[in-house]
Amino acid sequence: FFWARTKKQDIQKRLTYGYGLNNFLVGGGTQSNYPIDPDAVSPDDGGTYTPNDSKVITILNTVTVVSLPARTPLLFGNVRLSKHIDSFSWDCSLTILNKDSYDLIKPSATETKNIEVTINGTVWEFFIGKTRKVKQFGSTTYVATGYSYSAKLQAPYAATNNYSNTSSALASQLVDDILLGTGFTASWSMPVNWPVSANGFSYQNKSPIDAIAQIASAAGAVIEPDLVTKTLTIKPWSANSAWQWQGLIGLPVIEEALCFDLTEQYTPQDQANAVYVSGDVNGVLLKGKLPGSAGDKLLPTVTDSLITDTAVASERARIELSKSGHKENVPITTFVDSAESLLMTGDMVTISMSDEASWNGLINSVSIAVENSGVSVNQQLNVIRHYEQT
Repeated sequence: FFWARTKKQDIQKRLTYGYGLNNFLVGGGTQSNYPIDPDAVSPDDGGTYTPNDSKVITILNTVTVVSLPARTPLLFGNVRLSKHIDSFSWDCSLTILNKDSYDLIKPSATETKNIEVTINGTVWEFFIGKTRKVKQFGSTTYVATGYSYSAKLQAPYAATNNYSNTSSALASQLVDDILLGTGFTASWSMPVNWPVSANGFSYQNKSPIDAIAQIASAAGAVIEPDLVTKTLTIKPWSANSAWQWQGLIGLPVIEEALCFDLTEQYTPQDQANAVYVSGDVNGVLLKGKLPGSAGDKLLPTVTDSLITDTAVASERARIELSKSGHKENVPITTFVDSAESLLMTGDMVTISMSDEASWNGLINSVSIAVENSGVSVNQQLNVIRHYEQT
């Protein structure tokens, strides 16, 4: 029903003309002799819509999941792949729609099963580490969880060991020694490769991946698993110092208009401009500072027994200062329409905004969601924005 503004005189009119306050007709219309309110305004008919020069985007996704090595197609529902920059493995979670597909990938007491996931041309391989079957109200739900092959270098899939290097070696050679006999190889993509003296590197009761992480962390590096092969890449957390990000050009561009959501939440914090990095008795001591700064606002001192050379000390200081300061974590959800639009942790991107200047940031986490057997493919990114520039 329609109710115009009610005033004292309106009520009096209703009583005068014999209409009770509750005599409204719901679900229909009637002709009334009720006087027209002189203040009433006719509703806007909406006018005529004239389309602007908008983009029309057609997306055709291709998503497949097969068991390996026979490459038997699996009947799946939803798939989610995720990775954080500090993780050495991709995680995969998928729903399986029938028992035959579930039986193909369910781990046994003696072995795990492998799968291949292809999303718009980009291929991942995983081993299935966990499965779950739930029966409820007469229906059965199957869920599987997979990991990159690199997770096989961690307990319980790999044995833990004790180790101490008996002769001097470069950091990359120590990584190669750890992987000897595992079937994995390492690619050293660091700007530094420093010497470690005999007995300068040791560990107790560690799995191979934990031992490699001990070496990588000395330089502030991360471990990136290959999507398909048993190859690990040791690379910087960021190849470019954070205070130089905004000057980078030619990066992949994310248009704000093509995002489902983009959330900016600035959190102020103190900006350190220097850090001391130290080894132990066989190491070095170095003070790193932001270019052009006084170097008077210190981060907590970093101490690591593998900081045995000024090159690695300088690299660790650069990374620690890049991670500090005025930052903004910007979650972004956008669609995936090709292999080129899929982004990975560690990638630098340009965010093109409608109400401010474009800015550059580092992706530190990725989550790719495939829904309804590939009808919808979205990626959720967390992009670090850095405010201090030189």
